[in-house]
Amino acid sequence: MYKNKSSIVAYLFLISIAVFMLVPLLYTISASFKSNAEILLGGANLLPKKMTLDNYVQAWRLANFDTYTFNSIRLSLTTTLGVVFFTSLAAYVFNRGEFWGKKVLYTIFLATMFVSAGSIMLYPILKLATAISLNNLTGVSIVQIFTAGAANLFLTIGYLKTIDIEVDEAAT
Repeated sequence: MYKNKSSIVAYLFLISIAVFMLVPLLYTISASFKSNAEILLGGANLLPKKMTLDNYVQAWRLANFDTYTFNSIRLSLTTTLGVVFFTSLAAYVFNRGEFWGKKVLYTIFLATMFVSAGSIMLYPILKLATAISLNNLTGVSIVQIFTAGAANLFLTIGYLKTIDIEVDEAAT
């Protein structure tokens, strides 16, 4: 089964790393089903003595998780639909359209794919969105739609290249 002893050592090392990473996660999940008194008493019990859902009920009621959940679903849906819509339009133009400076514009657009928008541009985007009063849920969605383009455009153009131009001609 194993080719040599080094692969056995490698697998044992990987298993120990996996256990080292998973035990705190499992303990945290287990603690969410414990009562507050049982958590404060401590101990290394992975399984709770008495399972309770009180922590989840309190978090849902006191922290407005219903509002947060609805906002997250709304933001993810609008952002996903917007990115798919605008990326598809741009990919079609770059793939099938003919205009002056297309290759230069496409190269500049793809060059932004290698710049991490999250770390470098987060603060300027926030300041700009606040300046034009887009610091709400709709504004966040708009900002995410128009800053998530380069990698999605690259992938969508790759997909459009697999569709024959005859399909476009048949549609017209």
